Amino acid sequence: MFVTGTDSGVGKTWVGCAIARALVQRNHRVMAIKVVETGTDLNPSAGEDGVQLAAATGQRAPLQALYRFRAPVTPAVAAELEGADKLDFDTVVSEIERVARDTEITLVETAGGLLAPLAWDWNVVDLAEALGASVL
Repeated sequence: MFVTGTDSGVGKTWVGCAIARALVQRNHRVMAIKVVETGTDLNPSAGEDGVQLAAATGQRAPLQALYRFRAPVTPAVAAELEGADKLDFDTVVSEIERVARDTEITLVETAGGLLAPLAWDWNVVDLAEALGASVL
């Protein structure tokens, strides 16, 4: 299930953590993932979305967003600003499938809104469709 919203700072992490905790309390094997997080420091901190999501499930890994960038802008721009290769769609899909392999329910929090570009040629909608995920 993807947890998305219209922008950054609209409560996606709060909702994702609440759902994750409720599912864990009901003895489900839950993984909560922030695929891309921007506006991060070099080292992960307790205030980051990916860190909070991981803490909500008690998962062993990942303990932070799968991809992290310092610039507080959309992922496609952040990757460009940092000179990183663009996020490869197939690699991101494979990485999510790999880390979620042994779970019953995987919650995926998006960066920004539903149509925010994760790379210039794909967005959250494309990712959700590739994974066969429902979107909240």
